[in-house]
Amino acid sequence: MAFFFPAKKEDKLSHFQFFLRHAFHNVHKDMRTLFTYLHHLFQKDKMMDKQIEVLEEKYAAGEASFAALQEKNIILQKLIIELANTFKNLPKTREEIHQLIKESSPHEELRQHIGKVAAEIEDLKRHHSDLLRSHLDLQHKHIQQPVVLDAKLGQIPLSGELEKLSTKIKVLEEKQVSGKEKFLKRIAKNSKGYIKNLLLSYIKKYGSISGFQLKEIVVVEQGICSKSTFYRLLEELEEDADIGVMKKGKEKHYVAKIVAETRPRQKKRK
Repeated sequence: MAFFFPAKKEDKLSHFQFFLRHAFHNVHKDMRTLFTYLHHLFQKDKMMDKQIEVLEEKYAAGEASFAALQEKNIILQKLIIELANTFKNLPKTREEIHQLIKESSPHEELRQHIGKVAAEIEDLKRHHSDLLRSHLDLQHKHIQQPVVLDAKLGQIPLSGELEKLSTKIKVLEEKQVSGKEKFLKRIAKNSKGYIKNLLLSYIKKYGSISGFQLKEIVVVEQGICSKSTFYRLLEELEEDADIGVMKKGKEKHYVAKIVAETRPRQKKRK
């Protein structure tokens, strides 16, 4: 029995080594599988991080686009309000157009001159009627008949000076009516051209005027157009050959070139 004991012991040991080797092999295989799976998870996590970064960039770009659209929407709303105010300020009826012409008509001096001439004619008529009345009183003292002076005054011929003044009045009135009609048609067809001509007339009238002063006259005092329309027409007017632009600090001054060219000559004459 002692002869077979070592053989059994060696068998058990080899059998134990076989199982141990097999167990280590399985552990090594499981470790490799686990490592492969962890590597796969790591790569997947990196891909997820990149996708999250891309999504965050897209979200930021979307937010910027949305903010830009909101700003554009606000600007468009302001433009719509300004356009609505501009249309409100435009003359709509014949009476409003006539009122606009009275406020800023270039024929104001002509109208004043006609008024003066009409007053002189009235004075001449009054003087003529007084002389006629005294002459008729002296000539027809023996006739007891009411004399209707107003009816006779229409039949009595005017003096040479009075006839000349009447002719001038008729010519001036015709010119005024035709000028008003043309002016009304021009306003009705092109209010933009009217406002530009008005700005040009103010610049030529004052010789040199700032943009702020023009805005106060046209937009604030007269209410002819909105600020946006005023500045847009002012930019177009800067391209006019008769207008010069000078900068004094941050403010632009508009100068009529005719005035600017004649000033140095006047200094030389002095």
